[in-house]
Amino acid sequence: MRKSKRIARGLIAGASIALGASVAVLISLWTSSGSIPIGVGLVVALIAWVGLEVWRAVREDDAAEGLTVVQRVRRVRGRLTGARGPVPQPTQVDMHIDTIEEGGQVIGYDSGGPRTSSNS
Repeated sequence: MRKSKRIARGLIAGASIALGASVAVLISLWTSSGSIPIGVGLVVALIAWVGLEVWRAVREDDAAEGLTVVQRVRRVRGRLTGARGPVPQPTQVDMHIDTIEEGGQVIGYDSGGPRTSSNS
């Protein structure tokens, strides 16, 4: 996961915690005073908190549908395939290869069709 995505997820988690704490404080104030403005603030904070969590759940489900393959290889002598067959979309194949020797073959994505020999 990229650093920017981790930071964004951390900020969203922090906002969720802050909304939860706000709801707790507003509940305490509202039960001790019964003030209508505090009650309205409590309802608004609850709706914002629920909305944030629903949005976060949907966003994480969408992100989980894809596939990311990361490969770091010093030397390829035979065949190296990042992903093969039917894969979820979107699929990202990130390959870092130092050397491909003679006869070596690198394939980012193989749909699973018939293989052909490169030695024939």
